[in-house]
Amino acid sequence: MTKLSLTAATLGTLALVAFALQAKDNTEQIVLKADAPFAYSCKDGKNVTAQYFHDNASGISVVKLTLDAGIRFLPQAVSADGGRYTDGRDIEWWDKGEEAMLNYDTTSDDPARQTTCKLTK
Repeated sequence: MTKLSLTAATLGTLALVAFALQAKDNTEQIVLKADAPFAYSCKDGKNVTAQYFHDNASGISVVKLTLDAGIRFLPQAVSADGGRYTDGRDIEWWDKGEEAMLNYDTTSDDPARQTTCKLTK
């Protein structure tokens, strides 16, 4: 099982989720356990790999998206149904079952900035 170890100082965009983790001496750590990566094929012709990291005790969950443009880590956001992950700025990943929606620009209503993806393995 892969593990991702983050210190409070390196949580970066996870600060909204992990603000309570800050120790007085900045040495407190959370070890997020990783699930196996999932490969998706998207309607726009691109491929995405999603790997989920979580810590049940703290309730923190993060997805690592490997995209053509690079790697993005997104914290889990509130969702009524399915798993929703966003950085709150420009990218959103929403998964449910074997399908997912990738929004490349959450500030735009342009449907060309969104694509649906299907699990391939």
